[in-house]
Amino acid sequence: DVLGVKRAFWAPGRVNLIGEHTDFVGGLVLPVALDLGIRVEGVRAETTSLTSDARPDGSGWQRYVAAVEQELAELGRPPVGIEGTVQSNLPIGAGLSSSAALEVAVATALCGVAEFEVDRIDLARALQRAEHRAVGVPSGIMDQAASLLGRAGHALLLDTGTLEYEHVPLPPGIAL
Repeated sequence: DVLGVKRAFWAPGRVNLIGEHTDFVGGLVLPVALDLGIRVEGVRAETTSLTSDARPDGSGWQRYVAAVEQELAELGRPPVGIEGTVQSNLPIGAGLSSSAALEVAVATALCGVAEFEVDRIDLARALQRAEHRAVGVPSGIMDQAASLLGRAGHALLLDTGTLEYEHVPLPPGIAL
């Protein structure tokens, strides 16, 4: 990636079909990634500076960005940032995992502009820690995993204890 080249990164929200709250204790979950999500668009920069028309800077969403940066630094990501915007068509506070989608969009953007590869499960673990860091409340890994591993037309059967997963085809014509 070169300074000045604008790139876009997108992460979906999710609904959960089975296993609500079992990800806290290592159970099975069956989430589905949505076609609603969060987009980060920007250019490589020395530091990260993101703005959102939907949420003013004082709303607290930037603490997630900072937590993601800290977790990625601990994984060895080079100190490269992104300057740009955050856009969302995902309702905030509707139980569709908007914070996880934000974390995933920011993380994939930061990794993309730094040309830093991370295994998807390892990234989900790091973003789970980022959520803990950002809000100070333990959470499961389902939201981040669903956003990172979701596949169109499929649910994600995830064992949150072992982190083994498989994509389960959804019936044709289903609407969530």
